Amino acid sequence: MPLGTVLTMKKQEGPLSAQDFEQLMAAIGLGHPRAPVAVAVSGGADSLALTLLAAEWGEVTALVFDHGLRAGSDQEAQRVAAWLDQAGIRCVRLEWLGDKPGSDLQAAARTARYAALEGWCRENGIEYLLLGHHRDDQAETFLMRLVRGSGVDGLSAMAAVAPPLSRPDGPRLCRPLLAVPKARLEATLRARDQDWIEDPSNRDPAYLRTQVRRLLEQSEIEGLTAGRLSETAGRMAAVRSYLDQVTEDYLRLTTRFDPAGYVEMAKDFGRAVHPVIGLRAMARILRLTAGADYQPRQARLERLYDDLRRPDFQGATLGGCQLIVDPRGPRPALLVVREPAAVAEAGDLKPGQTVFWDRRFLIEYAKGEGALTLKALGDDGWRQFAAQLPETEDIWFPRAAALSLPSFWQGETLVAVPQLGYWRHSGLEITVQTGPEQWFGKESGEIT
Repeated sequence: MPLGTVLTMKKQEGPLSAQDFEQLMAAIGLGHPRAPVAVAVSGGADSLALTLLAAEWGEVTALVFDHGLRAGSDQEAQRVAAWLDQAGIRCVRLEWLGDKPGSDLQAAARTARYAALEGWCRENGIEYLLLGHHRDDQAETFLMRLVRGSGVDGLSAMAAVAPPLSRPDGPRLCRPLLAVPKARLEATLRARDQDWIEDPSNRDPAYLRTQVRRLLEQSEIEGLTAGRLSETAGRMAAVRSYLDQVTEDYLRLTTRFDPAGYVEMAKDFGRAVHPVIGLRAMARILRLTAGADYQPRQARLERLYDDLRRPDFQGATLGGCQLIVDPRGPRPALLVVREPAAVAEAGDLKPGQTVFWDRRFLIEYAKGEGALTLKALGDDGWRQFAAQLPETEDIWFPRAAALSLPSFWQGETLVAVPQLGYWRHSGLEITVQTGPEQWFGKESGEIT
C-alpha cells in the first residue's frame, strides 16, 4: 500500500466479516498467494480479533509474549493459549527472561518484545508479523506526538507496513487494522462469544496514552475524533513520503555510502538545498552510520547543520558519529564515521552463528575452527593489519572509519577484517553485510 493511503471502512459498527478482512489484507499487499504469517497476541480485544480473523484468512501462528512485569501475567498467557488452542490456532509462548532494568522499563520491555517476536519469525522463515494496532491507536499516537512537538515524521504516526525494528533480516511489520475502530474489533469477538483480557495499565492515568484516550472519549470539541485524527495522520504520511523521496534523491547526488560503514559527503553538502531537506539528509546519514533507531535531538542537529555549511568547518561529534574533514582521499571530502567509543562491546562468535553487530553489520560466521572474538578493530587491530600489509600506507582508506569496523580475533591475534580484505587464515568464511538499502527507508520513532 502506498505511503499516505487512508483506508476507510464503509461500516463503522458491527463485527468484521471474512470479506472485510480479506480486503484489509489485500490493501497492505498481502493478497494472493497467501504466505504463512505470525500474529502478536496480548489477549486484548484488538490482537485476539486479529488472530481469529487471520486464522480464517490463511496459515497463522500466534505469538504470546509474557513480559513478566505484572502479577498473574503468566496465568493470562496460559488463558490466551487455551483460547487459541480451542480455536485450533497454533500458539507459541515467548518470555522475557533475565533481570529487568531499573529505569525506562517500558522502552526496554518494548525492545525485548520485538526482539523476541521478530527473532522467532526469522528463525522460522516467517516474512510477515501482524500487529493489532487499530484506528483508535493511530489517533492516540498522532495526538501524543502532537503534544510532544513532533514534526511531519512523528505526526505521520504508524505505517501499515514497516521494516523490522530489531535487525534488518526480520519480518515486515504489518498493521491491517489501522482503519478499523476498536469497537468493531470488540463486536467481532462478541459475535463469536469470545472473551478477551483488559490490561489494567490501559486505564492508568499516569500514562500519557491513557490521558489522550480519555480526552478523545470525553471531548466535546467538534472534529476531535479518532476517525478525523487518523485521517490527518494518513495525510501527514503522504507528505512524509514525498519528503523522503526528495531526501533520498539529494543523498544520491551528494553522498557515497561505503560498504565499510562510513559516509562520504560532498564538501558543499547542505549549501544549495532547502534546510528542510538538508536536515533530513543529515539526520538520515547519522542514523545510518550509528545504526540508531532515532535521530539526534532537533536542536543539536540544527547546530551541527549550521556548522557544517561553514567553509571553515573542522569536524564535530554527534549521535555516536564523528564528522571529519579528510583531505587525503581522491578528493577532499567530509566523512561521517562511527565514533569508536560508542561501538558495541566485544563478544564471542561461534561457527554457524549469525549476529547483528553494533546495529550496523549483519555478520554470518559460516565456517572456521572454533569460536572467534568479534570486536571493533581499534588501534591495536589497525597496527596488526598495517604490519601484515605494509603497502596499506599507499592505499587510501580513512583510518577513523577503520577503527570501528568489525574484526575477528583469536586471543590477541587479528585473524580477519573482511571489509578491508584481510584474512590471516584461508579456511575462514565470514560474510559481513551492510548498506543503505537496509536502513535509508527505515521507519523512525514508532510508538506502540
